Amino acid sequence: LIPRRRVAVLQLSSPCFFAANMTRATLAYEETPLSAAALKQYRGSVLLYCNGKRHEIAAADAQMTLLEWLRSEGYTGTKLGCGEGGCGACTVVLSSRGDGSEVRHSAVNACLMPVCAADWCMVTTVEGIGSSRRGEVHPIQERLAALHGSQCGFCTPGIVMALYAALRTSPDMRAEELTEKLDGNLCRCTGYRPILDAAASLCIRGDGGSGCCGGGGGENGGGGNGCGSGNTGCGGGGGAGGCAASLPSDCKLLPDGDVVSSTASKLAKHTTPYAATDAAESEPALPEELLAWPPPPLHIPAAPRRPTAWWSPTSLQELLALKASLGERGRIVTGASEVTIEARYKRRSADAYLSPSRVPQLVACEDGAKGLTLGACAPLSDVEALCEAAGRARPGCEGEAARACATMLRWFASTQIRNVASLGGNIATASPISDMIPTLLACGASLTAASEARGERTVPLAGFVTGYRRVALEPDEVIVSFFVPHCAPLEFVRPYKQARRREDDISIVSCALRVRLEPAQREGRGVWVVSDAALAYGGLAPTAVLAVKTADKLRGCTWDAAAVDALLPAVMSELAVPHDAPGGQPEYRTALAGSFLFKFFVATSASLATVAPVGSPPPPL
Repeated sequence: LIPRRRVAVLQLSSPCFFAANMTRATLAYEETPLSAAALKQYRGSVLLYCNGKRHEIAAADAQMTLLEWLRSEGYTGTKLGCGEGGCGACTVVLSSRGDGSEVRHSAVNACLMPVCAADWCMVTTVEGIGSSRRGEVHPIQERLAALHGSQCGFCTPGIVMALYAALRTSPDMRAEELTEKLDGNLCRCTGYRPILDAAASLCIRGDGGSGCCGGGGGENGGGGNGCGSGNTGCGGGGGAGGCAASLPSDCKLLPDGDVVSSTASKLAKHTTPYAATDAAESEPALPEELLAWPPPPLHIPAAPRRPTAWWSPTSLQELLALKASLGERGRIVTGASEVTIEARYKRRSADAYLSPSRVPQLVACEDGAKGLTLGACAPLSDVEALCEAAGRARPGCEGEAARACATMLRWFASTQIRNVASLGGNIATASPISDMIPTLLACGASLTAASEARGERTVPLAGFVTGYRRVALEPDEVIVSFFVPHCAPLEFVRPYKQARRREDDISIVSCALRVRLEPAQREGRGVWVVSDAALAYGGLAPTAVLAVKTADKLRGCTWDAAAVDALLPAVMSELAVPHDAPGGQPEYRTALAGSFLFKFFVATSASLATVAPVGSPPPPL
């Protein structure tokens, strides 16, 4: 293997050809950014286990997806649906020591993930957990079949594997939590009620002996698990909002002679949760070979029919050296949710893909005294978990920024995407409808970029996005991390997102709004005054924007309904969407800018009642 800045393969058709190219090959070897000693550490083949079988792929194609490889190897249970990570039919489970600690089981979209990104992982497909042909059906498969959760069956393998990943991670997961893990799976014919019923039947129910099925109280008995009164008790009664624990196992509901199928009656017949099954105790462990961490770095050179090379370095120094050598010809790849789609539909490729998922500085996340440090290439699921924990640890205004980030990430794409996608990728693509750019803008976030030649530099996010899909990042630079400062006392941040559906959808308009309030006396009465404000919006312009003029008017204003009503026309005027703007709906999108501001006023006013010091002015509402 001859490492070069631009890889070419010598076709040794004759001794003369070989001799003529030896000088070129020698010079090419000398100009590689990595030393000979460093190159010796690199492996030349992808190693993965699939359903317990070891595979070593010596000539892996960096542009081949994991799904394409699986089906070429006969693992045809995994399906190709949308090809864009939106339907979940291709879901498989990736198990690895991704951060060097405990083994993680993650649901991923095989239609987007490059097969090279599955290196040093255990891949589990629907065939791997059970098959009727072998007479070994997994409890998840059995329960979906028994409760009629499959009709055409095309989406079923992905649903099975999404549930499998969640239950392997948390065998005692509650039904409402498990339902959230299906946010990346679409079903076009069966309908979701039987699927959610099957999921709920695999969960621990109740509060450990109350007899409640553990519903959350919402529509149809709390999101699909049958109880109409939360975790403290149940309404029973045998209807769709009742609790399965109150029904005999052979109950039949026959009002007016019609058979009625209810969540409660179904759950009454399936009372064994996944945690109590034999499968939960005998799931396959990660092969011992894959427990070694970090794995040796990986380099798959390009070839005539494989025009893109793959690099997986394990140090920031080597990553920066590669980026300095390749520049824009080397693309950073983490979740590949955009890179794969561009390669497939826009024929846009690169000379090399650089995978930074094993560089410690780029995946580390920390809740510090002054703020959150978020690795640019850490999976969004890790970022979300850290933000949730930081928000709980700081229940007052100090945790507002962390909770805002966690809230927006909950509605970011799907579980499968969040398990592999990164904050750095989302910000660097500079999409005008990015969910996270407005949130980080409002929080006053900054980022650290690094290059081999100039070292590290800090850039405020407000100056990072310079135009449509353009950022202030040099070709040899890599985003290392983001810093999100904790909020000050009486500072509030709220994110909002309007999409065509609640989950797994892009924004029509997204925003994050922040105000810092302080008590004051005006006209002989106590009021709240805005001392600082930031209003960040996405989906209204070619880039995410700050409503600077409106924020300036807001500073110093009394925080009350009259002031906000007066500012609504101002923000809609400042951010008015032109009638010929891409995406259409200009009046609706413009109106959302004002609607979100009013919604923010109501939310922060309600929060003041719980966080304001004793003796403060009353809340505006």
